[in-house]
Amino acid sequence: PCDVFSWVINVLMTGISVPLMEKSGRRPLLIVGMIVMVISAGLITVALNLQNTVHWLAYISIICIITFVIGFALGLGSIPQFIGAELFKQGPRPPAMSLAGFLNWLANFLVAISFPSLQEATGPYSFIVFIVFLVTFGAFLWKKLPETKNKTYDEIYRIFSVDEDKVQERDPFIHAEGD
Repeated sequence: PCDVFSWVINVLMTGISVPLMEKSGRRPLLIVGMIVMVISAGLITVALNLQNTVHWLAYISIICIITFVIGFALGLGSIPQFIGAELFKQGPRPPAMSLAGFLNWLANFLVAISFPSLQEATGPYSFIVFIVFLVTFGAFLWKKLPETKNKTYDEIYRIFSVDEDKVQERDPFIHAEGD
């Protein structure tokens, strides 16, 4: 029953994330989702460690798992698909999105397949691994990922380009703003 509830929450929140993404932007919602996941994972770790002494913390663990799923659905569950589609021109977009989708499902599969072993090895500290990954990737995205909302491919391409002259050399169809 808990798995079905978590699935329903994931689907509902993913549906909610699409209009939120259009209103608030991709990057902020992605970062907020990751922050929600970090906080939830931290609270789960504390609750799992103390639930034998404070029995009501078992319920807090359940709430934190639901909150973790909400954070995932708001951020990492849906936004990378949108951002990926906005980073590529029409020609390379299908293979790039196929590769991105494959890597996304591979990562989900690896998490699902390895979590029981991770939990057995680390006990109530298993979510610390996720916190480390989330903080690391969150810092990387904070530093490197531009907002793509309401930007054309050309604008996004320029953001990623260090030198405008190199942009012209690599892609003669990208013109300077005065052209």
